[in-house]
Amino acid sequence: MRTHRRHTHLARSFAVVLLGASMLASCAEEGRQASPYDVTPVPAVPDRTSEPTDGVLADGQYWTQELRTGDSEGTLVATLVRAYFGPACVEALGADACAVEPGVATEPTSDVVIDIAEVILVSVVDDNRRNYSIPVSELVRLVAGESPDPLAPEGYVFGDDPFLLTVRDGVVTELAQIWIG
Repeated sequence: MRTHRRHTHLARSFAVVLLGASMLASCAEEGRQASPYDVTPVPAVPDRTSEPTDGVLADGQYWTQELRTGDSEGTLVATLVRAYFGPACVEALGADACAVEPGVATEPTSDVVIDIAEVILVSVVDDNRRNYSIPVSELVRLVAGESPDPLAPEGYVFGDDPFLLTVRDGVVTELAQIWIG
């Protein structure tokens, strides 16, 4: 009897998981997206970001403390530097340079033009360390100095915290603003 109940419970649990997965798949097929300024998880930060280079960037995560509008419509420009955290920071830059994280190497740097049409995920952070998912068009507006969308949380102000950029196949696909205290 006990085995039968366990199998019945497992079968029901499996059915619920399948139902949930099919609902998520149907949302993806219909192209549904999160609403602007939905709270999103805090992005994970590596112990060191990829080293910036001129030309096509290798797949990896890059750090920018400077994000600005590009010369061409539909672009942003990021000045990339290499950031270090925790023991990797002390190892690469020394304890003094890592008193306030992240430690940032001043050389090399590289400017990368970001085609916003290629960006899939964007998140920004507020003064309370909450991350919000926003469309890339909203990020462009914020970087240009415009006011946040009315859907932004009350009192939200776009800050100057740095961004972690993810590059795949040579293009920037994700921009996650990281709160630095």
